[in-house]
Amino acid sequence: MRNSKKLSAFLDGELTDAESRELRKALLNDAQLRAELDQLSEANALAGHEFSAMLELPVSAQLISKIRQTSIAEKG
Repeated sequence: MRNSKKLSAFLDGELTDAESRELRKALLNDAQLRAELDQLSEANALAGHEFSAMLELPVSAQLISKIRQTSIAEKG
């Protein structure tokens, strides 16, 4: 993926307005670039779905205990 960083930034809304306009223009004329964007978009959606399911799981008492035992100095 030759443009994955820029495309990821685009999907995440991290590009400037000028950069977004430039990329949108490039997408109109470059089928390969559109395919890369589609792949990244699908991967983002899949990851979001998988991680959102994880966030619904309860936190174990053992993990809560470990967190409470960690000193502030260790947290850095």
